[in-house]
Amino acid sequence: MYKTVIALAVAATGITSAFAQTPDVAKDNAQIRHEHREINRDNRTINHDKNQIHHDQSKLKEERSERNAAARQEKADLKAGNVEGAQQAEAKRDQENHEINGLKRNELHAHQQANAARRDRAHEHHELNNVRKDKKEDLQKPAGDAS
Repeated sequence: MYKTVIALAVAATGITSAFAQTPDVAKDNAQIRHEHREINRDNRTINHDKNQIHHDQSKLKEERSERNAAARQEKADLKAGNVEGAQQAEAKRDQENHEINGLKRNELHAHQQANAARRDRAHEHHELNNVRKDKKEDLQKPAGDAS
């Protein structure tokens, strides 16, 4: 009976040690969690940049419409001989062009930020895959191997 209890205790110890996390596996798990957090942060950044681009494109469309209306008004005022009205329409059109250029710069900047976040995310996916590979190798090591 005593030998059976000892045999069961040894077997139970062997089973639990097989499932216990080695320091390498625990380190790999922590690295995986870290990489997931970074990927999620990059996804949030990308989504924010996409929303900013969409907003800028909508605003750009609106500003172009206003600019074109000012150009039509300027042309109509010139036909009617209203020089002062044409000058006011020209000033408004110039202001709209200035706003359009600013929106284009903002959109370009948002595209650049989104692309940088996409590159970061791709790099982090690559790192995550490397850590997963390391973890798999650590799990395949024999339980007594401490290297």
